[in-house]
Amino acid sequence: MNQKLILIWYRNDLRIHDHEPLHQAVQEKAQIIPLYCFDDRQFGTTSFGFPKTGAFRAQFLLESVADLRNSLRSLNAADLGKSLGSNLVVRRGLPEQIIPSLAKELRISAVYYHREVTSEELAVESALKKALSQIGVKVKSFWGSTLFHINELPFGIRHIPEVFTQFRKQLEKSSTVYPTFPTPKTLPPLPKVDVGELPKLADLGLEAPVRDQRAVLQFKGGEAAGLARLDHYFWEKDFLKGYKQTRNGMLGADYSSKFSPWLALGCLSPRYMKSG
Repeated sequence: MNQKLILIWYRNDLRIHDHEPLHQAVQEKAQIIPLYCFDDRQFGTTSFGFPKTGAFRAQFLLESVADLRNSLRSLNAADLGKSLGSNLVVRRGLPEQIIPSLAKELRISAVYYHREVTSEELAVESALKKALSQIGVKVKSFWGSTLFHINELPFGIRHIPEVFTQFRKQLEKSSTVYPTFPTPKTLPPLPKVDVGELPKLADLGLEAPVRDQRAVLQFKGGEAAGLARLDHYFWEKDFLKGYKQTRNGMLGADYSSKFSPWLALGCLSPRYMKSG
């Protein structure tokens, strides 16, 4: 029997820890094809003429995707060389066109991905599911961007409290945080496929960002950098104990956690931060 092929579509979940689609594919003993697609629509302009993605954000994204590729390569089975093991397949274009094309080329059985919630991302998901259904490829989505699972909320989405304190108190009273999914120790090798090259900023129509020497922290994208920041803030310096007193400060690298960039791209899992 041929081994099942599952494509993992990465978007704002650029990590290997606490990653349910990846974990599920490993549990199914499938051949796994991780993919990141640089969607040109995300580097255009809004209806008001503003750029959707600036140079700093794009640089952080490129670093995060590169780090994900390195992480996946590190999960090669011990008896496999770097060129024969896992990797991140990179493409540039529309996911709803690229993924069905890859699915036909590689005879992929299913596409797994983390769900998004905003209109443009949902429109892409809808178009992708329609295209994949036409060629008989299954799609499975997972929830993985928040501390609490959407199914664990004590109220419906339309009835989320507008005040954070009310939201927090209800969750603390009646909800639990799901345990994290384990990081895989190894991954099977990719099928024969061109893994592709990461674009450069110039390819995306952007110039290198100019760093301000007054910056107290240089943000570097990627799971490794996010975990290093977490280790520094929580364990090396133990800044969490004084967070309430320092969180509204405006100067210095450590008055607040500054985890937001890594959380936004999913380089850090909120549940891992709680459990870690």
